[in-house]
Amino acid sequence: MIPCRHANKQIFLKEVFEKTWLEIVLIDEPVNVVLKILSKIAAEALMKRTILSAFFLFGFALLSSVAHATSHEFFKGKTVRLVVGTSAGGAQDEWARFLAPHLARNIPGGPDIVVQNMPGAGTVIAANHIYNIANPDR
Repeated sequence: MIPCRHANKQIFLKEVFEKTWLEIVLIDEPVNVVLKILSKIAAEALMKRTILSAFFLFGFALLSSVAHATSHEFFKGKTVRLVVGTSAGGAQDEWARFLAPHLARNIPGGPDIVVQNMPGAGTVIAANHIYNIANPDR
C-alpha cells in the first residue's frame, strides 16, 4: 500500500493500484508465459554452467596437485636469474631486490634468486638477452 497522510487518500490509492495491477496482469498474460519459458531456459543454462564449472575446478585442482608435486624437484638446487633492464640503484632494481627473497621462499624447491642488471637501450638489451640467449622453458 502507498503511504499517505489521509485515510481516504490511502483507500483511493489502494483501489487505483489494485485496478491498474489487475489490468497489467490481464494485458501482459502472453508476456508472462514467455517470461516463464525464458526463466526456465535461463535456469537450465545456469545449472549446466554450474556443473561444468564444478568439473573444471575439480580437474584444475587435480592437475595442480600433480604439477605441485613435480615442481619441488624441478627447482631444488637451481638458480633463477631475475633480469632487470635498468642500472643498479634504480626503482626497478630496488623492487627486484626486495622481491627476490620472497620469491625464493615461495617457489617450491627454494631456488636461489639472483638479480642481474642489464642497463641500456631502454631495457631492449635485457629483452634481447632473454629472447636470444636464455634457455627456453621446457
